[in-house]
Parts: sequence; C-alpha cells; structure tokens
Amino acid sequence: VETQVCKLQEVIQYCSFRSIVYFSSTRVYIHNKENTNEDAPISVDVNDSFELFNLTKLLSESLLKNTVKNYKSVRLSNVIGNDFTSENFITSIVKDAICNKKVVMRTTPDSSKDYIFIDDAVNLILQIALSPDSKGIYNIASGYNTNNESILNELSTLTSAEVVYSENPEKIIFLPIDISKIIVEFGFKPTQNIIGLLPNIIDSYRNNNLV
Repeated sequence: VETQVCKLQEVIQYCSFRSIVYFSSTRVYIHNKENTNEDAPISVDVNDSFELFNLTKLLSESLLKNTVKNYKSVRLSNVIGNDFTSENFITSIVKDAICNKKVVMRTTPDSSKDYIFIDDAVNLILQIALSPDSKGIYNIASGYNTNNESILNELSTLTSAEVVYSENPEKIIFLPIDISKIIVEFGFKPTQNIIGLLPNIIDSYRNNNLV
C-alpha cells in the first residue's frame, strides 16, 4: 500500500509533470471470466489474501483517473528476459533445471498465462510514455497464452532435467489478454515468444557463471 498508493499520491500532490506513467499489472484480470479489455469491469475477491496486490494496483489507477488529466497506466503481463536475480516463474524453473536437474511444479500442465519479451515491453512503454496522443490504460502483453506443459517440455529437452508435478497441483488459467489497443495505436506485434527465448535464457544463465 505504501509503495503502490501512498508514494503515488505524494507524486501527484507535490510534483509537477506533463504526464505520468504508472506500472500496473494484467494480474488484475485474474478473476475475469469473459473480458480482458482495458475498459472491462474488474472482479475482485476481498477474501483472498493475495488480492491485496490487485486492489492496490486498481486503487492507484482510480486515483490517477480521478486526479490527473494526462495519465497513462500500463498493465504489464509476465515479462521475460535474462533476469537471474528474480524469483519469477521462468527464472526459478531454469535455475532448478540447470542446477538441480529437476523441476517440481505446483501448478497443472494445462495452467497457462501470457508472457511478453522484455524488449517488446520496454519499447511499447517508451512509445506510450512519449506519445502526446496516448492516454488511459494499456495492456502490455503478447496477446496469447502459453501453457506449462509446452514450456516444461522444451526446458526438459534443452537441459535434460526431470519434471515432476506435486500432488494436487493448482490449476491457474488466465484469459488471453486483449491487446487490440496497442495493435491499433502502435501496430504492435510480439517479436519473441517464451519457447523461442528459452535457449537464450539457458545459455545466458550458464555463460554468466551462475551454475
């Protein structure tokens, strides 16, 4: 709350700017069943302890909409690249596959979500930030889902690691993210996908003496 909302309120109240870009998340759509368009109503479950993250993002977006004339909020999907200091899903399974030769999955093989290459995300954010015509909320995503099974099959082929699914794995399937707005305004088309990026991520991990 302090990071997402209070600091933003301080910037709005005490700083001068021509426009402001806020980093939100496509995770806010986790309970949506039909629509992930930027204008779609968002469903939330206050009984879910993990929902606090989504609520702070949505509160910040609402704060911007109601107080700032020229605001831009980018709802980022799962950004992928050579980020070996993080504990995100892709980084953690690559580490386990290379270092332990075994990956234990706690979500089902058909669990799926959207991944976007970091270079694509950065380029889009810069276009949105610098465009005098852009405004409101933007989904920053590839527009299609990739399931765990596809990723783990490729990872196993590349590293010879064993893949094991835990008992009663959780099934988490996001709706595909609607990217029609960035296609129309910026002609966006993903340059890479997670399957194609895996060899580079694995090689970079090994070449940086992280094994």
